[in-house]
Amino acid sequence: MNHTGDYVALTVETKALNDKMKKMMEQLVLANNNRFGRKTEKMHSVTSLTIRYLRKFLLKTVLEC
Repeated sequence: MNHTGDYVALTVETKALNDKMKKMMEQLVLANNNRFGRKTEKMHSVTSLTIRYLRKFLLKTVLEC
């Protein structure tokens, strides 16, 4: 029996299957990012909202003086 040949064939097949699985997982991550990612959820951070509020407040205060 040629166990070395069988081992090599199984190693090559395992590597091919691992490569396919890795590619499928990457595609799944990309699909989920496109479906549920930041593109669909446009929410301002607290910091940007605070800065925007402060600018409006300061402009209003300066214009009133």
